[in-house]
Amino acid sequence: MGIEERRKREKRQRRQAIMDAAKEVFFAKGLLAATMDEIAEKAEYSKGTLYLYFQSKEELYLSLLEEGNKIFDQIMREQLSQLRSAEELIRGIASVYYNFFIDYPDYFKIMFFLHHGDLQSKISPEFFDQCMCQAEDTLRVIEGIIQKGINEGTFREVDPWKMTLNLWATANGIFLLCSEKEHHAFMKGNNEKILLDHALDIYLEGLKKK
Repeated sequence: MGIEERRKREKRQRRQAIMDAAKEVFFAKGLLAATMDEIAEKAEYSKGTLYLYFQSKEELYLSLLEEGNKIFDQIMREQLSQLRSAEELIRGIASVYYNFFIDYPDYFKIMFFLHHGDLQSKISPEFFDQCMCQAEDTLRVIEGIIQKGINEGTFREVDPWKMTLNLWATANGIFLLCSEKEHHAFMKGNNEKILLDHALDIYLEGLKKK
């Protein structure tokens, strides 16, 4: 192994060690309460070393999204591989999103911060665009499923992208509603899964060709 290759490997290992430490701190304390000093101490590097790899605390936080996206993508591919009809696929991807929300809440919070938090000013435009492209890739899968339903004559002629955004907004709205304890008084025995399934029934009924 040459010197240059060794340096690259060590750089990758150092970056991963920082991210592993950041995951522990962020998942335990959240973005706002966590500090770069704590992450540096956990990683056993100086704080200056952290800034050689990440522009800000927010950029380090969002860097964990890549790992979360890989988990989500793997689950999605496994779950959808056995499904065929457009309706089955829509329900399948909604189920994957729900299970990800339940099983990986810390990664889901990162997704939420990306789209709803005031982070854009604290990270580089290039890095923000990279994160947004990853999110769009998943949404394009849904768009493709809707277009498949239209092509097969199952779904009526609609704008697939608008319907994709509607489904995404509905799911996120339900999860956000149920995540706030103050709203539980309105649930009346309902939970995220019940509300999501109900919304899916209405959504798919509107999509189906009459």
